Amino acid sequence: MEDIVIFAKKTKLAGMAIGCLVFEASLFISLLTVYPKLRRRLSHSCPPPLLSAPLCSVVLIYICFRLLRPSPVVVINREGILDNASIFSAGLIPGGMLPMSAEEFLALVRRYREKLSES
Repeated sequence: MEDIVIFAKKTKLAGMAIGCLVFEASLFISLLTVYPKLRRRLSHSCPPPLLSAPLCSVVLIYICFRLLRPSPVVVINREGILDNASIFSAGLIPGGMLPMSAEEFLALVRRYREKLSES
């Protein structure tokens, strides 16, 4: 039985990268325009854009890495399921942990793939 390998769609990754860039730009603009007006009210706190920008930058770097070096998001085979879908991927989920045998699971996945391709 052959492996089922699923890759992420480049258009979806590109859309996510553009979304991160727009969000970063809005954080930068709000840091320059809105935050100076609120500085009196938030006298001792760190500006919220400075807290969110590093997290969004990490996500943007990861998405760009996935665009430049595409790797399978999910691989399903007799050994189990290899999850590599996010930064915090689960890795290999052994077939013994599945509620059904690997052959039954692969047959179920194939049926769903056929139904999706028909519609």
